[in-house]
Amino acid sequence: MPARRKKTSGGPAVLVGVSLAVVAVTGAAFLLLRPDGSAAEGGPGSTGNAAVTGLPTVPKPKTGTPLNVTNSEDVAYSLAAAEAGIDDEGHAYIDYVITNKSEETAPYEAPAQLFLPEGDAGTDRCADQEGTDPGLCSPPTTNVITGLLDPAKPPTTEAGDTYMPPGAAFLVRTTTKEPVAETASPEDLRLYIWNVRFIPSRIAREIPLP
Repeated sequence: MPARRKKTSGGPAVLVGVSLAVVAVTGAAFLLLRPDGSAAEGGPGSTGNAAVTGLPTVPKPKTGTPLNVTNSEDVAYSLAAAEAGIDDEGHAYIDYVITNKSEETAPYEAPAQLFLPEGDAGTDRCADQEGTDPGLCSPPTTNVITGLLDPAKPPTTEAGDTYMPPGAAFLVRTTTKEPVAETASPEDLRLYIWNVRFIPSRIAREIPLP
């Protein structure tokens, strides 16, 4: 597919490309890559409670009103949407901040879901959800930690799981796995949470962009 000019909504881009931590939900694979493509410390195969090194510290982005949620283990998190955009390869993305609001180390989770108009999804694999605006659906996405907010507290790994230190805040990018339609616009992208671990009713709640 031809490259497209990057379009954004919600503030300046804050993605830092020098090192990326590719992360899914708690318990899934965690991989940190250096610029040369080699694995950094704390990735799969590490033992004990190892700190992940190499993630950059980034400025706190402008966000919408944070949404405070608690998971099924009574761990408190804050989610705040920062920016929506379409990258050069035609994938839709939203950057958001997740903060561990508890006073203890907590599992890293990526429960926020990107939604967009069904006609712009670029794929038939796009699920609607009760509580979202009519006509929106969520295509398959990936989640990437792109930086640490001050005070910089890197994630740790133990037995293949990823954890957030108390008070830690990570900048995360959720990106569609497939390019979206040419008609897709950053202004139409939305971020919701409906994961049953956080929302027992599964009625989606919006995490508003600025």
